[in-house]
Amino acid sequence: MKSLFTISLLFLALTASAQELFVKTNGNNLNDRISLKEMKSFQHTNVDGDDKIVIDMISGAKITLDPSAKTSIDAVDVDHAYRQGRLSNLKVYSLSSKLSSFKRGDFIGVFHEDDYSADEFGPAAYSDGQLAMFSSFFTAGVSINISTLATRNRVDKSRIRFHVADIVYASVDTDGEPLALSARLVYPYIVDGSMRISTMYLDNHFTIFEESGAPSAQFGTSCGLTGMASRGYLVIQPDLIGFGASASRTQQYVDQTIIPQVVADCLLAAKSYADMTTYNSKIPTINLSSSAQLINTGASQGASTALGLQYYMENEITTAERRKLPSLKETRICAGAYNMVGTTDFFTTTDTLLYAPIFPLMIQGAVVAHPDIMKYSDGTPISVHDFFDPMLETLPIDMSFFGDQGEYTVWELLTSKKQGSMFLTYFLPIFYGGMMPDFNSYVLVHKLLAPGIVREVAPDKYELNRDDERVKALLQVLEKSNLSNPEKWVPKTKITMTHAFDDSWVPYFNSLEFYENMKAQGADVSLTTLERSADIGNHGIICYIWILSELYRLPTPTIMSLVRLIMSNMPVPDFPEPNPDEPFEFG
Repeated sequence: MKSLFTISLLFLALTASAQELFVKTNGNNLNDRISLKEMKSFQHTNVDGDDKIVIDMISGAKITLDPSAKTSIDAVDVDHAYRQGRLSNLKVYSLSSKLSSFKRGDFIGVFHEDDYSADEFGPAAYSDGQLAMFSSFFTAGVSINISTLATRNRVDKSRIRFHVADIVYASVDTDGEPLALSARLVYPYIVDGSMRISTMYLDNHFTIFEESGAPSAQFGTSCGLTGMASRGYLVIQPDLIGFGASASRTQQYVDQTIIPQVVADCLLAAKSYADMTTYNSKIPTINLSSSAQLINTGASQGASTALGLQYYMENEITTAERRKLPSLKETRICAGAYNMVGTTDFFTTTDTLLYAPIFPLMIQGAVVAHPDIMKYSDGTPISVHDFFDPMLETLPIDMSFFGDQGEYTVWELLTSKKQGSMFLTYFLPIFYGGMMPDFNSYVLVHKLLAPGIVREVAPDKYELNRDDERVKALLQVLEKSNLSNPEKWVPKTKITMTHAFDDSWVPYFNSLEFYENMKAQGADVSLTTLERSADIGNHGIICYIWILSELYRLPTPTIMSLVRLIMSNMPVPDFPEPNPDEPFEFG
């Protein structure tokens, strides 16, 4: 495996003529800016706790900066990323000998890479993280696919390798300001040979709350479709705003006003990375077809992201912009065609919330992305804290069990991306909830939220108080991201959906509503319903089953039956071989 080799502190800002990456200094250089075009190299060091940034200029000058409060680095928040050990030592690739200004969708550079043999790849992708419980079945699927891939390329399996590149690319934030974001790219190649890749496979991540869950942070946590590279695909896994290179930003949970743009920018950057590999001899070449097609996927929150991208590609960009992106072949999603207005109503009226961080994620994203809407009638901004029980500000939690020394308030854990968000799902019911018959603990929504957000309409019956200014503003924001409304759009490209009828994390009605609304308008949409899943794990298990069905290209009900055997400790037959006449060709 190649060792870590990294990219930089990169800063974006608007200039009078163009969007340009720069470092803002403490007042001594280029009108307080050092343009990336003027830099030859850039290095961040930390010796005995002393942070230094050293920049070698093309002119021969050397500039040393102290990343203190006097050095403004908020443009891409990479001081935070540095302190997380994520980005350092500039390694920028450009098609020209001189670095030019970057615009949206430009590939900037690589901050980490690894390389795996055919035998190493599956275990590396699935031995850690949330998917590890089914590691042997994921890795078996990868192994089968690699053998097929080798046969189709007429090479021995030993010549198949897989390259992982964590990249930084240029995009924008919720204000339209330039921002550097990160993503993970995974692709196969042939040692001393060439493999043509004709499919870009977009793997949009699940809901993540902690920095360690970002796709570029590790395998097996937030993106389970890494193994699809074994089918000959270029797999693309965006971190999105709030993770990776932009870890100190607030994530925009299921917000379709910004997420589709940054994902589309990531696709452009992936194509640019592929172009770069053709002339950079140090990185395995991606022989990407000029007519490469896109399979757009995601589970849970990733399903919402995938639908948002399809809407964006079909309705929000010009024909010329669309031609720069790969051609969308199909969107394949599981457990997450979100109508967040309906979902919020559902959790309120049932007074249950199985994943405690969901409301803070949703509301903090709304506050940051839509300050023009999230305000009271007198113009005063509505804060995230206005929605929640004040006890969250002071209720202490000892996180030493999670390896994080010290006590934190519930609110600090909910808003700081610290380890332990899943812990809150089991901790908060002690104060706000109870236990379901299937032994799932839950939060009573009316207790978690601040007075006035929810009203009691009958004994132990609750609903959102739509007369409350906070609720009115939030619902207006959430409706902007509702893609289930056929008056807003009718999909032009095929969509296949999977969901379990008894999913209590992302209610089934989300997928059913989307399917029925779009089918009635003649859209090419299908929905596979799994009748029950809570007996073996509910929402999470649905997503894992769907991932296995993608990897093996087998129907989800078939995978569900096999997983039930696994979890009941009964003998399990070998997974069937993939259908050689399957509709998706290898890349």
